[in-house]
Amino acid sequence: MKRFIFLLFLIYFSQFTLADITINELMYNPADSDNNKEFIELYHDEWTNLSNYTIGDESSNDSLQLIYFYNSSYSLIVEEDFNYSEINASVYSAGKTIGNNLNDDDNITVYYPNGTVIDYLSYSSSWGGENNGYSLEKKYPYNNNMEENWAESIYVNGTPGRINSRYINESEEIEIDYSALTINEFLADPEGDDDAAMPYGEWVEIYNQENYSIDLEGLMLTDSADSHELYVTDTNTEGTTIKPNGYLVVYRNGEGDFSLNNEGLEEVKLYDKEGNLIEAISYSDSKEGSSWAIVNDNWQQTMPTPNEDNIDSSEVNSSNFTISEVYDLGSDDKAKFGQIIRVKTEIYKGDSAKNSIQLWVEDEKGNRISKESKTNIYTRYADYSLTLPIQLIPNCDYNFEDDNYTIVMEGLDKTDTKAIRIDGITSSLCEFVEVEKDIEGKIFEYELIEAPSQISAGEEFKIKLKLINNDKEIHKIDVWSYVYRGSISYSGEREENKKNIVLPKTDSVVVELENLVKDAQPGDYKLKVRIRKDSQKTVKELTTDIKIAEKANETIKLMSCNEILLSEGINSSLEKSVISGDMLLKSIKEPKIVYESANIKVEKLIPLFIIALLTIFCVVLIQRR
Repeated sequence: MKRFIFLLFLIYFSQFTLADITINELMYNPADSDNNKEFIELYHDEWTNLSNYTIGDESSNDSLQLIYFYNSSYSLIVEEDFNYSEINASVYSAGKTIGNNLNDDDNITVYYPNGTVIDYLSYSSSWGGENNGYSLEKKYPYNNNMEENWAESIYVNGTPGRINSRYINESEEIEIDYSALTINEFLADPEGDDDAAMPYGEWVEIYNQENYSIDLEGLMLTDSADSHELYVTDTNTEGTTIKPNGYLVVYRNGEGDFSLNNEGLEEVKLYDKEGNLIEAISYSDSKEGSSWAIVNDNWQQTMPTPNEDNIDSSEVNSSNFTISEVYDLGSDDKAKFGQIIRVKTEIYKGDSAKNSIQLWVEDEKGNRISKESKTNIYTRYADYSLTLPIQLIPNCDYNFEDDNYTIVMEGLDKTDTKAIRIDGITSSLCEFVEVEKDIEGKIFEYELIEAPSQISAGEEFKIKLKLINNDKEIHKIDVWSYVYRGSISYSGEREENKKNIVLPKTDSVVVELENLVKDAQPGDYKLKVRIRKDSQKTVKELTTDIKIAEKANETIKLMSCNEILLSEGINSSLEKSVISGDMLLKSIKEPKIVYESANIKVEKLIPLFIIALLTIFCVVLIQRR
């Protein structure tokens, strides 16, 4: 029955909220043995259930468990087997010891269950109470925790659960020296709304240079307009007490009056409770996402570090990233054309106004063989771990060989690369592409319609290429061809015979390209035709085999016109008078074939033409007679 009543008390009193909790008395080094005698007294306006709150020293933390209830403004935190039979206070157990035993010089912190600091005390044996049976008592409960507000108790064993023997009333409040407080850092232009709820939006960080805690509640911040006030309260801080050599961040937290300008000259000022100016800082032109912080006695814009040591901007301003891993490769660490691969990246964005990151895959000439993946990152001074997909082209027309390629990552004025091997194509995807082409038709088609399979060195040859435009737009096409073997072109510069073609919409043209291999060893070679559409980076190619034949060993002699005509069975007596003196090249190996110029052919027809005219003239004369 008693257990049931006790549980009812817990349920009922756990509904109370605590307006203020403060460390009020401390027995840290009792006379003789410390066992079972150490305690910490907390003072509060009204009782609340402190179960699952946390008490800690420099070494460890303990969760509080209620072992005795008494409805008063005092709560006692004790060790195991502590004798609380005559104490009028609620009692909480911290376990076998409080922390790791309270030492002569130690720090004590009380936390809410969510980890928020309620109160903090840093004490020293020089304050009193060292191994003499007396406790340390706070003179005024809701004042600061500096040495001047603490004293050794008048009574042996202290005053647990009772008013402190050293208590002084509010009219005798200790005057606090706030000169040790400085404005250490502030964020005037956050990313997002300036008046966003804490921990976002504008904020000002205060630093305590002293070796004791100070309660900042009631202190005031203003901007350049002194009427724009922001008071330090527990609604815009994570506790109003600032630790020795510690930081306290005061957030704007929706306050519409106080506002730090982003452009032009502005001030931020800190005042004590009496309205005395503690410190004022002037600045101008803030960068979004960067705080103003004092580093090595100089103010600079750098990465925000609320409640932490300030960082020099030179250490954090530069962005960087790396390609850390590539997923979806086969067991042989190779990808296939048409595949989607995933690329894991580690990114740090410093003080950069640029947001875009792009990834793609390219060959050694910079031709892209994938679609571009793109993402944006906006928050400055932040680390990102992103995995992005890249779609490789199907390569169904085999324009690209199985080879080593490069993943390129670019953005934030940085570039990183990683090698990747691509072998083979995704056959199912190419089947789909072919079906899709059959249904929709190709917008641009090309075909090599005429090309020799064998040529001779020193002889010019021609090829014909048909270009078909099924699009309703005009396209500009560059075409050229060359004969090569290995990495060497044997028909001169590779683009020596380049032609620029304007391809009309829904029309086709036949392009003739002339090539000349001046000198090359007989054997097998390749003829390559390259086609670039609308100045695109990717060039289409057609490749076919071509053979360079050996030259025949021929004996060439000079012959007169009469000898040539006689060999052809033509009467030389007539032709001597017409074509005398002309010399032609005639092959002894092939005597029936005459290689002659167009002029020679015309001259051979002149005698026949004259004979015909004379015949007609004679016939006319005979008829007239």
